[in-house]
Amino acid sequence: MKYQCLIFFLIITSFYAQAQKRVYFNEGLTEVPASSKEKKYYSEHEFAEVNEDGYYQHSLYDLDGHLSKRFLTEGSSIKSKQFGTYNAFHPDGTVKEEGQFTKGKKDGFWKIYFSNGNVKEEGEFSNGSKKGTWKRYYENGQLESTYFDVYTQDEQFSRRIYEDAWDISGKQTLEKQTGTLKIHNSKNQYSEEGSLLAGQKNGKWIGIYDNGQKFYEETYELDSLISGTSWDREGRKYEYTILKIDAYPEMGFRKFYKKFYNRFQAKYLTKGIFNNSYTYAEKLFMTFDIHLDGTISNIQFTNPQLPSINNAAKNTLIELKNWVPAVERGQSVFTNYVFPVELYSNDEY
Repeated sequence: MKYQCLIFFLIITSFYAQAQKRVYFNEGLTEVPASSKEKKYYSEHEFAEVNEDGYYQHSLYDLDGHLSKRFLTEGSSIKSKQFGTYNAFHPDGTVKEEGQFTKGKKDGFWKIYFSNGNVKEEGEFSNGSKKGTWKRYYENGQLESTYFDVYTQDEQFSRRIYEDAWDISGKQTLEKQTGTLKIHNSKNQYSEEGSLLAGQKNGKWIGIYDNGQKFYEETYELDSLISGTSWDREGRKYEYTILKIDAYPEMGFRKFYKKFYNRFQAKYLTKGIFNNSYTYAEKLFMTFDIHLDGTISNIQFTNPQLPSINNAAKNTLIELKNWVPAVERGQSVFTNYVFPVELYSNDEY
């Protein structure tokens, strides 16, 4: 009996240890090794908990042990479609962001908060896109600006139009899309300021890095860039007349597409893999990072198909190698690229 109790205790302990296995994730919520420099979050559970409605509950912590995100998914994978309430938290435990997901896309009213509890930004989402007028605030609670986003027919973000803006003291600087506007880009850590005329950039615009160093000077005429000069963080100077050039394959798109589809089908896929019983989508969407030296990494799938199809696409992309990095304001920049792979139901490319 003594030995039976001991064995039972060891089994329970082993199961608990497995359930408590710490799993690490990067910014894009892809699982990474504990030794990875990309790790940003971790979960205390190897397997997600299931709530009373049958959805999987995920709780992610930052590397200092603070609860960072909490959300639900329809499948056990952390990258399954999200449903219901989503919450993100500041390190001190105050709410950073809250809203709802419907079938994997942001939906309904969302709010983002400063760590002092004041609202930073608020507005409506519909099917993953911002709809109607959104409001931004300063940390002291003063309204900073109102804006709305414009999308293409296939719901891709096109541009942002600012309607009204105020300085931190409450003085209005932009009214009905005309006046001066100062905005902060928290992702890339710089501020920019200039004039708008009927919603279009006009005259001189200046960008400043958060450390006070000048980032760029640009001249516009009714939203058309006339000339620009930028400086990187090491002080190197760049001249340009085109604001942004997207990344592209070193061999050019035409040659790349031809080689990609020939190899994708002939070298990696078995005959008949694209019949209706196996193909779940017309396109497979791959995302990958393009570095400043043109190399690619972090290949992911936003709508994974059969492993044979996923692996074929990934291996073909790796085989075709280098890209020319994107250029913004004359400077080569790191980007994440979305590549739609056509999945045909016949053998022709």
